[in-house]
Amino acid sequence: MANTQKISLEIKQRLVQLVDELTAQGADRSFVLSTLADEVAMLREAGYPEPLRASGKGVEEEPSNDWPAADGR
Repeated sequence: MANTQKISLEIKQRLVQLVDELTAQGADRSFVLSTLADEVAMLREAGYPEPLRASGKGVEEEPSNDWPAADGR
């Protein structure tokens, strides 16, 4: 399982960076924060399925091609 404290810190750092970049470009900070909150709410409601992990758990193996007629075309 991933370290949730590390993930939380990374999310915070990226959000701060995004807000800083957008406000430096002239966007209103309140608008940026409100829009971020709206987008997070929409992601929660969308109910995206959990992505498959890189460990391969839950990933079906490709069937082998070792049946007798496979080699003789």
